[in-house]
Amino acid sequence: MTPRPRYLTMRDLLGEEVWEAWCVTASDQIHVDVCKEEIPRVNNLVNLLHPLVVALCGNSAVLGGEISPFMCARQGLMRDLGYRHGMPLTPISSLRDHIAKIMDFPFLWIRNDDGQLEVIEDRTFEQWASEQETKHGSNSTTRLDNEYDCFLLHDHYVWHSARPRNKQGTVECRAACQQPWSEHMSAAALHLGMVENSEGIWSLIQEEGGGENMTFDEVWGDFQNTTMDAENVGLGMLREDASFLNADFVESILKECRKGLESRGLNEEHLLDPLFHRMQKRKNPAQEAVEIAKSDGLQGFISHSEINCGF
Repeated sequence: MTPRPRYLTMRDLLGEEVWEAWCVTASDQIHVDVCKEEIPRVNNLVNLLHPLVVALCGNSAVLGGEISPFMCARQGLMRDLGYRHGMPLTPISSLRDHIAKIMDFPFLWIRNDDGQLEVIEDRTFEQWASEQETKHGSNSTTRLDNEYDCFLLHDHYVWHSARPRNKQGTVECRAACQQPWSEHMSAAALHLGMVENSEGIWSLIQEEGGGENMTFDEVWGDFQNTTMDAENVGLGMLREDASFLNADFVESILKECRKGLESRGLNEEHLLDPLFHRMQKRKNPAQEAVEIAKSDGLQGFISHSEINCGF
């Protein structure tokens, strides 16, 4: 992380350990453009599949020359942020519901007249906005414009695994670690396939869970309860007796993601091949890296992980 003033303020506010997680791990994020009506389904689906993405794409297990307790340290080290990071506590029912949930998080800071971040103490965004209404009146255009800008700043510092991005008109998918160089497009392809075939994937989950009338609320807890296992042991979390995250289910999701890419007609579906191979081995990149670090030491791990572009 570059030592920009906002990052140093973030370190002071959120704590050294949370800050360090951003400094020693790297994520693989993709923005996929969606229309307003698609946001609830797409946002819920990608957040629901957080443990699947982490289990398949974990690649941050060795930190500071030592094997960490996590196969996906970028998620595991962020647990102190609670439901501000990773898989949200609950799904959203609408875009309005999403905004209401974001407003209920603690408001960290605003930009003062000098453009610097000024910390807000012990208030949610909703509470802060109510204070502004009392202070400036409910019909103040200046107040509303300022609150909107402040909300966009606030929203930027909620790091869910999927989040609507107002500025870009996209849903940002952000659960995956950066991938090995030879497979570096696999996580982006996975997320893009999810968004492109979100209806087909949700139908598959409904079929697995009990029928077409099933809602995200009804399955949210089943997936949420597997997040720590996904972060800790990667594909070692798969259990044949699991209601959802068993090997057959994960492979079915991958096939649906492949259909989403095929529908684009851009020959992108082959980028998912590494994920099918990981399922065959039941190992993600972090699990393989840990085995190499244990057998060949740090130098062997570095040789295994280095980017070799052939020049």
